[in-house]
Amino acid sequence: MRFRTKIQLGVIAHEVAHALGFWHEQSRPDRDLWVQVQWDNIDRDSKGQFLKEQPSDVDNSGVPYDYGSIMHYRSKAFAKLDDLFTIGTFIVDYQRTIGQRDQLSFNDIRLMNDIYCRQVCPKQLPCQRGGYTDPRHCERCRCPDGFTGAVCEQVMPGYGAECGGRIEVGQSWTEISSPNYPGEFREGQECSWLLVAPVGQRVQLQFFGEFEMYCKVRHSLCMDYVEVRNSTDFANTGMRYCCYGTPTSPVHSATNDLLVLFRSFYRGGRGFQAKAKAINPSRNGQWSEWGDWTECSATCGGCGLKRRSRKCFNEINNTKINNDENGQNNNGNEDDELICLGVDTETQVCAREPCPGLCSKPISEEGECQGLLSLLKGIRCTKTKNNTRRMSPNLLFWICIE
Repeated sequence: MRFRTKIQLGVIAHEVAHALGFWHEQSRPDRDLWVQVQWDNIDRDSKGQFLKEQPSDVDNSGVPYDYGSIMHYRSKAFAKLDDLFTIGTFIVDYQRTIGQRDQLSFNDIRLMNDIYCRQVCPKQLPCQRGGYTDPRHCERCRCPDGFTGAVCEQVMPGYGAECGGRIEVGQSWTEISSPNYPGEFREGQECSWLLVAPVGQRVQLQFFGEFEMYCKVRHSLCMDYVEVRNSTDFANTGMRYCCYGTPTSPVHSATNDLLVLFRSFYRGGRGFQAKAKAINPSRNGQWSEWGDWTECSATCGGCGLKRRSRKCFNEINNTKINNDENGQNNNGNEDDELICLGVDTETQVCAREPCPGLCSKPISEEGECQGLLSLLKGIRCTKTKNNTRRMSPNLLFWICIE
């Protein structure tokens, strides 16, 4: 049998992940904390594709929502008109991150290994930068994109070009750019920069000059990109910038370091240029009181999440500094570029009580869920003497992802 249609490898990986028990990322019970579904823009017969799954059927194993997951729909999936968005990211600069079909994300593989290979290695290594002990090679860590080394202690060297590395930034601007800028970079080149400010300070990154990275405008999706990871966990996929037009808003790190990834998978182009420096958190910045917790995304089963946030204010004139989870602010005032120290959002696991019905049990410290997941893991239900149900492991297979 011969097939004439060329299928993208990432599409195959997406379907294999379904066979391993993975739902679409935007079907997670906690998705409303991260994206907004535009129901009015969805084709009438496709709205069922955007329903959330029951918490009892989902095991996230503590892995956060992943905009870069291969299981995430793109921005305009199932739109009734080509130019309508059906999914909007609450942090705007993540909009072109969602929907990629190039490869499994780091957190995709991390979740697969946690579910199917949790007990393979006899001990856990002290992995850095969000890495974890590799179940196929227990003597080393599996590292997020941009890092390498036995415990992810090194920045990944450039591929196809002499570029990247660890750069310490100070009060003066330090410039980085894609290979051969302002000339064109070549397809297949990769660079990784770890920008580090002194302890207690933050990194500010600002793009400037001409900007060109290949994208699919129709789908609002980056193909080649420069990615910025500015959160407290470099395992999380960052904000991806592509297409034409230089991003204008500065990016601030949540800690004293920031990761920049340049990846060219498809074609060459002009690329990007950016500058970075260390900034002091605002001495006048003052956090408001924490807001109320959001409603838990689940009612039972231990897989729910709730979130609360606070705002950064200028202590002198009580004006709000518009910094969100992005670490960005757009007030246009130079003084407002200094931001409060600390995070403005907290997330907690909630609804730890067992769900009623078959195969329910109190949530464990590992955070396992109940329901359909028990079938995927090969877990069977048995009756104890007091006629209550408990879970007993009967693992049918191991699948360790390379």
